[in-house]
Amino acid sequence: MNAVDPEQFARFHPHWDTIAANLDVDRINDFYVYEGEYGNSSTRWHSSAKGLMAARSVLEHLRDNRGALDDQTHASYIDLMETIESVLDDADLRDTRFCFVGNY
Repeated sequence: MNAVDPEQFARFHPHWDTIAANLDVDRINDFYVYEGEYGNSSTRWHSSAKGLMAARSVLEHLRDNRGALDDQTHASYIDLMETIESVLDDADLRDTRFCFVGNY
């Protein structure tokens, strides 16, 4: 499923990782596979509940802290995280595993 804009997701990647490290929750890379590895191993799929917990933690932090982000970027990152939260929440309700896939 292509749920989010891949360029926006790539721009947000380092911000998620920085926030996650400060909150001691999973980073994007903890759920990431690179193109070509997709589907090669069942261990590449992750619990949507675990991803949802990390995404919600990052989202709550963003809602409370703008940091050095300008208003437009901050708002777009909140929208992105809300989309990710929604997709992972739906996946969790269905007990569906997930992964983030990239090709850069």
